[in-house]
Amino acid sequence: EDYNKINQGGYYMYQEQKKHGVVGFPFEIYNNYCKNGLSLYTHYHREFEIIYIYSGDGIAHVDTQSYCISDGDILFINSGQLHGIVSTSPKESSFLAFVFAPEFLGKSDVIADKFITPVLNNALQIPTLIRNHHELSACLSQLTKETNSEFFELTTKHLLYKIWELLVSQGMPCFAKANDTRLKEIKTAIEYMNSNYSQKIPDSPGDGLWFSFSENDVITVIGGTGGGFGHTFRF
Repeated sequence: EDYNKINQGGYYMYQEQKKHGVVGFPFEIYNNYCKNGLSLYTHYHREFEIIYIYSGDGIAHVDTQSYCISDGDILFINSGQLHGIVSTSPKESSFLAFVFAPEFLGKSDVIADKFITPVLNNALQIPTLIRNHHELSACLSQLTKETNSEFFELTTKHLLYKIWELLVSQGMPCFAKANDTRLKEIKTAIEYMNSNYSQKIPDSPGDGLWFSFSENDVITVIGGTGGGFGHTFRF
């Protein structure tokens, strides 16, 4: 329920608090539906996420980039990436989200060192949008059919390793800095605004007046220089 909130101008925490899966098996599949003009709210979390567009069209926003998406497209969302989807279909759009913790695939072993940590650190960049990858689509579809299987946990892990292999094989080495300063500023600003939007103005009459902040307030908090920050957020 926390995942499927529709953003219609309200204020939501952008850092998702929802737990995905259970202790010992941090993996979950979500069916998401979005009507025309509405959106899956923008958020981020520490887990990896793979989104399979089952039907419809839309625009996916991932960090500072936007992607036109349609039936059969696959999105890879790295740990900590801001992401959200706006439907542009005349009819309802639907997509599947596969969310899992990085350590679910490997932790403190050769698999983590070679194939997971480089993705987390952006040393190996998996494309955000993947199209016309029939083997990957087939694996994701098969994953949804195993939820009631007697061997669900084993089959899920097996398929997820295959899916990760296909994703990593699409990756490219990246020699850019691991931490994008601009994105870090944006996330800090989001957290500040979410923490302060509902505070009342000190010594103000009535219950309808609330704390307001300016672009300069936010810039001061993030320690940045501004540089057109008002184009990213409307003040």
